[in-house]
Amino acid sequence: MRLRQYWHTTCVRIRSHEGRSALIIALDNEANAGKVLQATIALANALDIPVTAEGIETDEQAAIVRLSGCDELQGYLFSRPLTAEKLTASYFPARQSDVTVAAS
Repeated sequence: MRLRQYWHTTCVRIRSHEGRSALIIALDNEANAGKVLQATIALANALDIPVTAEGIETDEQAAIVRLSGCDELQGYLFSRPLTAEKLTASYFPARQSDVTVAAS
């Protein structure tokens, strides 16, 4: 019997309803938050479901979720929200200048 067939999801995101990651924030001041985080990630990993932690704001939070087995991290620690244009300019500066030259 494959347990994954009962888990109808393709990715586990650790966040709250408001978009703020309550579990990640709780790591700073709740004694059991780390245990809940580890159990959640362990269950997803056992079912081969990727885990994304959202709301990472500190190096300590990033280290904790990474060491707990989280696959992807998102949050202000890495970048503020960007428009597509700013993202393109940051990662593909040559393309941005090509577009500017072509438009002239």
